[in-house]
Amino acid sequence: MKRIVILFWALMVFSASGMAGMVIQGRTSDGDTYYWVCQDGWSRTGTDRYYVIMDANRQVSYTVMVTEKTYYETTAAESRERLRQMQQSMGAFAKRFGKFFGGGQAATEAEPARPQVTYKKTGQKQTIAGYLAEQVIVFENGRPVREIWVSKKLAQDMAKSCDLKKFAEMVKAMVPSEWQGGFSPQGAESMSWLTKEQELGYPLKEIYYQGQRVQEVTKVEKKELPRSYFSVPAGFKKMSSYGGGYPGNIPQGGGMPW
Repeated sequence: MKRIVILFWALMVFSASGMAGMVIQGRTSDGDTYYWVCQDGWSRTGTDRYYVIMDANRQVSYTVMVTEKTYYETTAAESRERLRQMQQSMGAFAKRFGKFFGGGQAATEAEPARPQVTYKKTGQKQTIAGYLAEQVIVFENGRPVREIWVSKKLAQDMAKSCDLKKFAEMVKAMVPSEWQGGFSPQGAESMSWLTKEQELGYPLKEIYYQGQRVQEVTKVEKKELPRSYFSVPAGFKKMSSYGGGYPGNIPQGGGMPW
């Protein structure tokens, strides 16, 4: 869950105010099409079946289920509290049942050691969705695990479409302080890979060597979008809270361009 939250935050950090919106469309190796759209203080991420709207101006998110014609509304404060409750529940489970899964209590509660992540530019380049991308191999503990094709130009273009400050404030309000990089050594360590990949550029294509899973941007468009694009469709039924994060029937990471 932590990585999902951080990945979602990653989408925001490539974003300063601008007039035109940024529309990014892509596909995955299993045939799914996803998109990420951002304009000023609003973003919309997902697929044709479901999507998440973030209103950073009001610090509210809406998860819209198109087929069911329903939606969930969650404030940043509610998300923060539910993530904290989930973390406490996991800790309680570890204390009670850790001995049944091998090792002592302390070993069960501790997070596994994070791999040492390094990056190697190969010098290979290709044009993806109209942007020149450079290949970078990602290693964990010296073993190649994935490759990313990155573009600094796309990152710069995205920074003209979204209000970075507002999204950063919203995400900070959504996430418990102990999960945020600036609040603890553990958090800072978990965010270090993200900072490095921001410096490399926006990933237009990503290939995971294990399972050969691929995500690739297929189209990038700049255009001004109507406010209604970032609103829940009329007639959709508001559902009671589902407990934070994403509903269970939304695949983790689904619709995310990174």
